[in-house]
Amino acid sequence: MIFKKKELRSTKRFPMRLIFLRKPEDGSAPKEFGVTKDVSAGGVYFYTREAVVVGSEITVIVQLPPELTAPGGAKEVWALCRASILRIDAIPDGSSGVGASINHYEILGES
Repeated sequence: MIFKKKELRSTKRFPMRLIFLRKPEDGSAPKEFGVTKDVSAGGVYFYTREAVVVGSEITVIVQLPPELTAPGGAKEVWALCRASILRIDAIPDGSSGVGASINHYEILGES
């Protein structure tokens, strides 16, 4: 007998490779943190080599491509996102796959 995992996502995921920059709490310059696998309106799955903890909250900055922000070729837009870590999967290359819910986001402006 084959069991399928119950789908818990309420919104559609879009495969998208975006670079995350983590915003340190101490106000220092953001540094590269990970790369997304897919994104939805309420969550994100990304790969990282940085340590994260289930239940913790992170602040990341991501550059959204024009096709997500405005049809017709507008410039890329930066977004500041606060997300909660929901799960962590070990990846054979030593990195982690991380599922997170997006709690809040703020558009920072065009690049």
